[in-house]
Amino acid sequence: MSARVDAYGQPIGPDLADWSPRPRPPQSPMEGRTCRLVPLDAEAHAAGLYTAYSAAPDRRSWTYLPDEMPESEADFRDRLRARAASE
Repeated sequence: MSARVDAYGQPIGPDLADWSPRPRPPQSPMEGRTCRLVPLDAEAHAAGLYTAYSAAPDRRSWTYLPDEMPESEADFRDRLRARAASE
């Protein structure tokens, strides 16, 4: 069987018919050996994340995300607000 790939030649793998959502991480910072994961805060994180994503030469970093990159920082912030409030 040949691997499925996206428009950027990235492997996307087979469909996961029996997949189920995983539990959300806690709404408190998690400390690791090399990084710190904090809860999403649209107001604090939107500008920096949008700037970083916008600097990419194409949108291949969105391959494994559930939707496409928003066209504006305001749209991106709205999406982050919705995600942060989703649970």
